[in-house]
Parts: sequence; C-alpha cells; structure tokens
Amino acid sequence: MRNKGFMAAVLGAAIMFLLAGCGEKAQDSAKFEGQHDLKIVATGVRSSGGYMRAMLCAPGDNFPNQCALAQDVEAKEGQVVWEFRSIPAGQYAFAAYHDENNDKKINFADGRMPSEGLMFSNNVMGRAGPPSFKQSAFDLTKSTKMVVQAKYFNQNGE
Repeated sequence: MRNKGFMAAVLGAAIMFLLAGCGEKAQDSAKFEGQHDLKIVATGVRSSGGYMRAMLCAPGDNFPNQCALAQDVEAKEGQVVWEFRSIPAGQYAFAAYHDENNDKKINFADGRMPSEGLMFSNNVMGRAGPPSFKQSAFDLTKSTKMVVQAKYFNQNGE
C-alpha cells in the first residue's frame, strides 16, 4: 500500500510539473499574438539633407543589411519619425542611417568610420561594425513608440 501511495504522489507531482510547463509555453506564445503599430522617433538628426533609411528586421533576416521591412523618410534636422503599421507581434531589431548625400549607401571617412549618422534599436553600437541582431532585438507585443539617438562619428572616430 505504501508503494502505491508513493507512486501516486510521484505521478501527481510529474503531472503538475508538466502542466506548469504547458502554462508557461501558452503564455509565451500568447505574448506574440496580433498585429501592432511601431513608431520610431530618431533624435539628434544633424541636418535636413537626404533621407533617413530604416530597416525593421525579424529573426532570420540579414540584419542590418537586408530586412523584410524598409522605410525611407526625408531627413529633417532635429528628429524624424518612421511608422510601421500592422506588424505581426514578434521579435525585431531596427537599424537606420542618415543618407545625407542620397547615394543609397553608408559612406565612410577614411574607409573606416561612418561619415553619416547611424541608429539601432536599444541605442546600441557595435565595436568594429554594426551591433548584432541579438544586441538590438526587442519584443513587439503591443503598439509601441521607440526613441533612438542618431550617432554621428567625426573623422577621428569620436
């Protein structure tokens, strides 16, 4: 009899453990339901020349170079805004650059440091190149407004 009671307790604990795990997975998947709007405000834009070119990348995209969602807005000194509408909930990373001379590429001073402004979600910067998707990633679980700071490097890399 004692053995049956012990087995019942172990079986009961195992079932509770499994059910608890199922509940967490259900909550995690619920986190990424629906579609949401994402408004991104870039501050510190140094001039009104050219365009602000942005990419919104999902896992598996070639962040920050080729992403499923891209949007260009005219540059405006001070701040600019991108609005991505009805984006499926999920994990994303944002990258943008200020294409001041409108040549559709990031220019570099002395072939090393970007001479045009860069922006990434989480306001992260890479050490010897762009940050990784993981460093820039954020979860879009509701309509969100995000602020990113435009970072300009001078020829000395400051």
